[in-house]
Amino acid sequence: MLLSQCFGNLPTRGSLIPGTKQPFLYWQDFHCQKYGNAVGMPLMLATFIKVYANDQELHWWALYIGIGLLATIIFTIMCLSKDHKPDWGFPAKGKINLGGIIHLIYFWFYVSIISFTLFHWTKLTANDWSIFFAGLIIYAISWWKDVKSGNFDPLKLS
Repeated sequence: MLLSQCFGNLPTRGSLIPGTKQPFLYWQDFHCQKYGNAVGMPLMLATFIKVYANDQELHWWALYIGIGLLATIIFTIMCLSKDHKPDWGFPAKGKINLGGIIHLIYFWFYVSIISFTLFHWTKLTANDWSIFFAGLIIYAISWWKDVKSGNFDPLKLS
């Protein structure tokens, strides 16, 4: 996703979004991307891999993929709305670029595997829960830092 910022025509990182006093944010400006996706998500993925390797219930995959797809559709609608502040993946109102598409696929994948892991909670050991919740807590703190810093604020035209 970071590499996808090199393609296309994005405003300069940190420059103000026209008509606002809000900076244009790149992938690495989001705490969720830097810490949540780089540290938290791999911990949750490790738990998923362990659970999946021990219990491959493929007949339920439609449910997990469906949950991931529903979350991705909701996220996409939010990011394409007129109130969404343009950023590296959704650079203008109603627009998505290569980075945004890659992020949506990644988002769908992770919501699906987290759903799988949570639906198999009875098969998790104490160590599995520790690893999974460490990842979840890291991601939640990163998300909260983005909220508090204004990274997720709606577009505010001056």
